[in-house]
Amino acid sequence: MDRSALAVVFTPHKCIACRRCEIICQRVQTVRALALKEVKKRLVIAPIRGQDLSQTPCVQYGQCIEGCLTGALRERDQREELLGLLEDRSKHVVIQTSPASRVSSGEIFFYPPGQDVTGKMVSALEVLGFAAVFDTSFGADEEAEELRGKLLEAKNLPLLTSCCDAWVRFVREFYPCYVGHLSTCKPSQEMLGALIKSYYAALKGLDPQDVVVVSLMPCTAKKAEVLRYGDKPKDVDLVLALRELGRLLAEKDICLDSLPEGEFDPPFNLGSGGG
Repeated sequence: MDRSALAVVFTPHKCIACRRCEIICQRVQTVRALALKEVKKRLVIAPIRGQDLSQTPCVQYGQCIEGCLTGALRERDQREELLGLLEDRSKHVVIQTSPASRVSSGEIFFYPPGQDVTGKMVSALEVLGFAAVFDTSFGADEEAEELRGKLLEAKNLPLLTSCCDAWVRFVREFYPCYVGHLSTCKPSQEMLGALIKSYYAALKGLDPQDVVVVSLMPCTAKKAEVLRYGDKPKDVDLVLALRELGRLLAEKDICLDSLPEGEFDPPFNLGSGGG
Protein backbone atom coordinates (compact mmCIF):
# COMPACT_ATOMS: atom_id res chain seq x y z
CA MET A 1 0.00 0.00 0.00
CA ASP A 2 1.30 3.46 -0.94
CA ARG A 3 1.77 5.65 2.14
CA SER A 4 0.12 8.58 0.33
CA ALA A 5 -3.05 6.48 0.01
CA LEU A 6 -3.47 6.12 3.77
CA ALA A 7 -6.79 7.46 5.01
CA VAL A 8 -6.10 6.42 8.62
CA VAL A 9 -3.39 8.60 10.17
CA PHE A 10 -1.39 7.32 13.17
CA THR A 11 0.34 9.72 15.60
CA PRO A 12 2.41 7.58 18.03
CA HIS A 13 3.18 10.27 20.64
CA LYS A 14 -0.55 10.62 21.41
CA CYS A 15 -0.95 6.91 22.20
CA ILE A 16 -1.55 5.96 25.87
CA ALA A 17 -1.51 2.20 25.18
CA CYS A 18 -5.11 1.68 26.29
CA ARG A 19 -5.21 -1.14 23.69
CA ARG A 20 -8.78 -0.41 22.58
CA CYS A 21 -7.72 -0.05 18.94
CA GLU A 22 -5.63 -3.21 19.17
CA ILE A 23 -8.64 -5.22 20.39
CA ILE A 24 -10.80 -3.88 17.57
CA CYS A 25 -8.13 -4.51 14.94
CA GLN A 26 -7.19 -8.00 16.11
CA ARG A 27 -10.34 -9.51 17.61
CA VAL A 28 -13.19 -7.69 15.86
CA GLN A 29 -11.77 -6.91 12.42
CA THR A 30 -9.31 -9.88 12.52
CA VAL A 31 -6.82 -7.82 10.49
CA ARG A 32 -4.04 -7.69 13.10
CA ALA A 33 -2.29 -4.60 11.80
CA LEU A 34 -1.75 -3.08 15.24
CA ALA A 35 -0.02 -4.47 18.34
CA LEU A 36 1.53 -3.36 21.61
CA LYS A 37 5.23 -2.54 21.07
CA GLU A 38 8.07 -0.78 22.81
CA VAL A 39 9.01 2.39 20.94
CA LYS A 40 11.81 4.53 22.38
CA LYS A 41 11.49 2.81 25.77
CA ARG A 42 7.75 3.48 25.85
CA LEU A 43 4.90 1.03 25.40
CA VAL A 44 2.54 2.13 22.64
CA ILE A 45 0.23 0.57 20.11
CA ALA A 46 2.01 0.62 16.76
CA PRO A 47 1.86 -0.92 13.27
CA ILE A 48 3.07 -4.52 13.40
CA ARG A 49 5.71 -3.82 10.75
CA GLY A 50 7.62 -0.69 9.88
CA GLN A 51 6.77 2.87 10.82
CA ASP A 52 3.29 3.29 9.39
CA LEU A 53 0.16 1.40 8.39
CA SER A 54 1.18 1.19 4.72
CA GLN A 55 3.48 -1.71 5.64
CA THR A 56 0.75 -3.75 7.37
CA PRO A 57 -2.33 -5.66 6.17
CA CYS A 58 -4.52 -2.71 7.30
CA VAL A 59 -7.64 -2.44 5.11
CA GLN A 60 -8.26 1.22 6.11
CA TYR A 61 -11.74 0.55 7.45
CA GLY A 62 -11.21 2.93 10.35
CA GLN A 63 -12.91 1.08 13.19
CA CYS A 64 -9.72 1.61 15.22
CA ILE A 65 -10.48 5.34 15.14
CA GLU A 66 -13.79 4.72 16.89
CA GLY A 67 -11.96 3.07 19.77
CA CYS A 68 -9.14 5.63 20.10
CA LEU A 69 -9.52 7.93 23.11
CA THR A 70 -6.74 10.40 22.36
CA GLY A 71 -6.74 11.05 18.61
CA ALA A 72 -3.62 8.97 18.04
CA LEU A 73 -5.64 7.35 15.25
CA ARG A 74 -7.81 9.57 13.07
CA GLU A 75 -9.00 9.97 9.51
CA ARG A 76 -7.00 12.16 7.14
CA ASP A 77 -8.61 15.59 7.39
CA GLN A 78 -9.39 17.15 3.99
CA ARG A 79 -11.64 20.02 5.10
CA GLU A 80 -9.17 22.71 4.03
CA GLU A 81 -8.82 21.13 0.59
CA LEU A 82 -12.61 20.96 0.24
CA LEU A 83 -13.13 24.59 1.25
CA GLY A 84 -10.53 25.61 -1.33
CA LEU A 85 -12.48 23.79 -4.04
CA LEU A 86 -15.79 25.35 -2.95
CA GLU A 87 -14.24 28.82 -3.13
CA ASP A 88 -12.82 28.23 -6.62
CA ARG A 89 -15.36 29.86 -8.94
CA SER A 90 -13.92 28.06 -11.95
CA LYS A 91 -15.05 24.71 -10.51
CA HIS A 92 -18.53 23.17 -10.42
CA VAL A 93 -18.45 21.22 -7.15
CA VAL A 94 -21.13 18.59 -6.49
CA ILE A 95 -21.52 16.02 -3.73
CA GLN A 96 -23.02 12.54 -3.55
CA THR A 97 -24.11 11.01 -0.24
CA SER A 98 -24.12 7.39 0.87
CA PRO A 99 -27.34 5.81 2.22
CA ALA A 100 -25.75 5.59 5.70
CA SER A 101 -25.10 9.34 5.74
CA ARG A 102 -28.76 10.26 5.84
CA VAL A 103 -29.06 8.62 9.25
CA SER A 104 -25.59 9.10 10.71
CA SER A 105 -25.63 12.84 9.95
CA GLY A 106 -28.36 13.24 12.54
CA GLU A 107 -26.28 11.66 15.27
CA ILE A 108 -23.73 14.47 14.87
CA PHE A 109 -26.44 16.80 16.21
CA PHE A 110 -27.70 14.34 18.85
CA TYR A 111 -30.77 13.19 16.94
CA PRO A 112 -31.98 9.76 18.12
CA PRO A 113 -29.96 6.92 16.54
CA GLY A 114 -31.58 5.78 13.30
CA GLN A 115 -33.57 8.96 12.64
CA ASP A 116 -33.67 9.86 8.93
CA VAL A 117 -32.47 13.44 8.38
CA THR A 118 -32.01 13.24 4.61
CA GLY A 119 -33.78 16.52 3.84
CA LYS A 120 -31.89 18.54 6.44
CA MET A 121 -28.59 16.96 5.42
CA VAL A 122 -29.20 17.99 1.80
CA SER A 123 -30.00 21.55 2.90
CA ALA A 124 -26.83 21.71 5.01
CA LEU A 125 -24.70 20.65 2.04
CA GLU A 126 -26.35 23.29 -0.14
CA VAL A 127 -25.60 25.95 2.50
CA LEU A 128 -21.95 24.86 2.47
CA GLY A 129 -21.87 25.76 -1.21
CA PHE A 130 -22.27 22.58 -3.25
CA ALA A 131 -23.83 23.16 -6.68
CA ALA A 132 -25.84 19.92 -6.50
CA VAL A 133 -26.46 17.07 -4.07
CA PHE A 134 -26.93 13.54 -5.45
CA ASP A 135 -27.84 10.13 -4.03
CA THR A 136 -25.11 7.46 -4.32
CA SER A 137 -27.88 4.82 -4.39
CA PHE A 138 -28.31 5.65 -8.09
CA GLY A 139 -24.79 4.40 -8.79
CA ALA A 140 -25.26 1.27 -6.67
CA ASP A 141 -28.03 -0.03 -8.91
CA GLU A 142 -25.53 -1.26 -11.51
CA GLU A 143 -24.21 -3.84 -9.04
CA ALA A 144 -27.77 -5.01 -8.38
CA GLU A 145 -28.19 -5.52 -12.13
CA GLU A 146 -25.01 -7.62 -12.25
CA LEU A 147 -26.35 -9.80 -9.42
CA ARG A 148 -29.63 -10.25 -11.32
CA GLY A 149 -27.71 -11.49 -14.35
CA LYS A 150 -25.61 -13.90 -12.26
CA LEU A 151 -28.71 -15.35 -10.62
CA LEU A 152 -30.40 -15.89 -13.98
CA GLU A 153 -27.28 -17.61 -15.34
CA ALA A 154 -26.62 -19.45 -12.06
CA LYS A 155 -22.89 -19.07 -12.72
CA ASN A 156 -19.97 -18.17 -10.44
CA LEU A 157 -22.14 -17.72 -7.36
CA PRO A 158 -22.15 -16.32 -4.77
CA LEU A 159 -21.44 -12.80 -5.98
CA LEU A 160 -19.54 -10.75 -3.40
CA THR A 161 -20.06 -6.99 -3.36
CA SER A 162 -17.35 -4.62 -4.57
CA CYS A 163 -18.89 -1.43 -3.13
CA CYS A 164 -16.66 -1.41 -0.02
CA ASP A 165 -12.95 -0.94 -0.66
CA ALA A 166 -12.06 -2.29 2.80
CA TRP A 167 -14.00 -5.48 2.10
CA VAL A 168 -12.26 -5.94 -1.26
CA ARG A 169 -8.86 -5.42 0.39
CA PHE A 170 -9.82 -7.88 3.14
CA VAL A 171 -10.77 -10.59 0.62
CA ARG A 172 -7.61 -10.05 -1.44
CA GLU A 173 -5.38 -10.12 1.65
CA PHE A 174 -6.91 -12.94 3.69
CA TYR A 175 -9.18 -14.96 1.38
CA PRO A 176 -7.69 -14.78 -2.14
CA CYS A 177 -9.54 -17.96 -3.11
CA TYR A 178 -12.75 -15.87 -3.23
CA VAL A 179 -11.41 -13.03 -5.39
CA GLY A 180 -13.08 -14.55 -8.44
CA HIS A 181 -16.47 -14.08 -6.78
CA LEU A 182 -16.07 -10.33 -6.29
CA SER A 183 -18.34 -8.13 -8.36
CA THR A 184 -16.67 -6.71 -11.47
CA CYS A 185 -18.46 -3.38 -10.96
CA LYS A 186 -16.68 -0.27 -9.80
CA PRO A 187 -17.59 0.85 -6.27
CA SER A 188 -20.92 2.70 -6.34
CA GLN A 189 -19.40 6.12 -5.61
CA GLU A 190 -17.09 5.73 -8.60
CA MET A 191 -19.89 4.57 -10.90
CA LEU A 192 -21.93 7.65 -10.05
CA GLY A 193 -18.82 9.84 -10.26
CA ALA A 194 -18.21 8.64 -13.81
CA LEU A 195 -21.81 9.48 -14.75
CA ILE A 196 -21.54 12.93 -13.18
CA LYS A 197 -18.38 13.74 -15.14
CA SER A 198 -19.86 12.49 -18.41
CA TYR A 199 -23.67 12.58 -18.63
CA TYR A 200 -24.29 15.33 -16.06
CA ALA A 201 -21.46 17.51 -17.39
CA ALA A 202 -22.86 17.24 -20.92
CA LEU A 203 -26.38 17.93 -19.65
CA LYS A 204 -25.22 21.14 -17.97
CA GLY A 205 -22.85 22.15 -20.77
CA LEU A 206 -19.84 21.89 -18.47
CA ASP A 207 -16.26 20.88 -19.21
CA PRO A 208 -15.75 17.58 -17.31
CA GLN A 209 -12.39 18.91 -16.12
CA ASP A 210 -14.22 21.69 -14.29
CA VAL A 211 -16.59 19.30 -12.49
CA VAL A 212 -15.43 18.25 -9.02
CA VAL A 213 -17.12 15.23 -7.44
CA VAL A 214 -17.10 14.92 -3.65
CA SER A 215 -18.52 11.95 -1.73
CA LEU A 216 -19.93 12.08 1.79
CA MET A 217 -19.18 8.70 3.33
CA PRO A 218 -19.07 7.19 6.84
CA CYS A 219 -16.02 5.03 6.18
CA THR A 220 -12.34 5.94 5.87
CA ALA A 221 -11.90 3.14 3.34
CA LYS A 222 -13.74 5.34 0.85
CA LYS A 223 -11.06 7.98 1.34
CA ALA A 224 -8.34 5.39 0.74
CA GLU A 225 -10.17 4.24 -2.39
CA VAL A 226 -9.82 7.72 -3.90
CA LEU A 227 -6.43 8.64 -2.42
CA ARG A 228 -4.70 5.70 -4.09
CA TYR A 229 -5.21 7.36 -7.50
CA GLY A 230 -2.97 10.24 -6.42
CA ASP A 231 -2.90 12.97 -9.07
CA LYS A 232 -4.26 10.69 -11.81
CA PRO A 233 -7.69 11.43 -13.33
CA LYS A 234 -10.41 9.86 -11.18
CA ASP A 235 -14.19 9.62 -10.98
CA VAL A 236 -14.37 10.96 -7.41
CA ASP A 237 -12.02 13.78 -6.43
CA LEU A 238 -12.41 13.90 -2.65
CA VAL A 239 -14.17 11.95 0.09
CA LEU A 240 -15.55 13.77 3.11
CA ALA A 241 -16.02 11.67 6.23
CA LEU A 242 -19.08 12.28 8.40
CA ARG A 243 -16.88 13.45 11.28
CA GLU A 244 -15.36 16.05 8.94
CA LEU A 245 -18.84 17.19 7.94
CA GLY A 246 -19.73 17.62 11.61
CA ARG A 247 -16.66 19.79 12.20
CA LEU A 248 -17.37 21.85 9.07
CA LEU A 249 -20.98 22.51 10.06
CA ALA A 250 -19.89 23.49 13.59
CA GLU A 251 -17.26 25.89 12.21
CA LYS A 252 -19.86 27.50 9.90
CA ASP A 253 -22.46 27.59 12.71
CA ILE A 254 -24.88 25.50 10.62
CA CYS A 255 -27.41 23.54 12.69
CA LEU A 256 -29.72 20.92 11.16
CA ASP A 257 -32.63 21.99 13.38
CA SER A 258 -32.77 25.40 11.73
CA LEU A 259 -32.79 24.09 8.15
CA PRO A 260 -35.74 23.25 5.86
CA GLU A 261 -36.21 19.85 4.24
CA GLY A 262 -34.21 19.76 1.02
CA GLU A 263 -34.32 17.25 -1.85
CA PHE A 264 -31.67 15.48 -3.92
CA ASP A 265 -31.06 17.06 -7.31
CA PRO A 266 -31.98 15.42 -10.62
CA PRO A 267 -30.95 13.47 -12.59
CA PHE A 268 -29.38 11.39 -9.77
CA ASN A 269 -32.03 11.83 -7.13
CA LEU A 270 -33.56 8.37 -7.22
CA GLY A 271 -32.27 4.88 -6.51
CA SER A 272 -33.93 1.52 -5.98
CA GLY A 273 -31.86 0.71 -2.88
CA GLY A 274 -31.23 -2.72 -4.36
CA GLY A 275 -27.50 -2.10 -4.72
